[in-house]
Amino acid sequence: MKPTVAIFAILLTGLTSSFARAQSTPGWGRDVPYPDPPPGIVALTQQQADSVKDRVCTALHQSGNTENFSISETVEGIIFFYMGIKGDTPGNRKLLAESWNFYAPMFVCQATSGIYPTQHVYKRAIELSVYDEFIVDWLLSDPEGFLIDISVVEIALDGTGSTLLDYIDMIQARSDAKEIYDLGQLIRLRRIVESRFNGKRLHEMGPCERERRMSRVIRDAYLPSVEDCVPLSSGRP
Repeated sequence: MKPTVAIFAILLTGLTSSFARAQSTPGWGRDVPYPDPPPGIVALTQQQADSVKDRVCTALHQSGNTENFSISETVEGIIFFYMGIKGDTPGNRKLLAESWNFYAPMFVCQATSGIYPTQHVYKRAIELSVYDEFIVDWLLSDPEGFLIDISVVEIALDGTGSTLLDYIDMIQARSDAKEIYDLGQLIRLRRIVESRFNGKRLHEMGPCERERRMSRVIRDAYLPSVEDCVPLSSGRP
């Protein structure tokens, strides 16, 4: 299937769903645009944000079953479509990254028939063995011009949080890891995340960053600059 056809098909399919982090954002609703997003980022309704998430998750699953399927082109097409970004828009790659980073905390794929648990798209990509194309070759392709936040914290139902690096550590600690995963490739991914993108485990974050990332309000969890992190307790954005 050609990428453009795949993008169109994914945009037409998929059911919307809600997510706890999104639901706790004050003033945000199914048909209500996100209140006061950062400059340049489109204010999606909760329904639209859920649709983006569902379609990105669908693209990951479809990539393993469709010949000549490009995850990067398909996901870019989805983000461009919903964010209103055109190919000839000046700085479109930077805007794409900023838009992705803002909504990324809620990009959590639903559980599927007892095979995959509810998990963030970064982790689902590992389980589907598509992390090379999706994470390494696309999300982490340009640490300067396309800076993606790879340390997004997924908050579990019990309130605990974990990042992509936490997940890789958990996999490596499994007794059956060698039988299920390509540990060599995962170690390579871990090194890229750590060395080129300053990726962190939850326990490696400072108090301010950890507090912000563990917030269930999307804007509070959005950190364009960790160095300029402002504690939520200060009352400042």
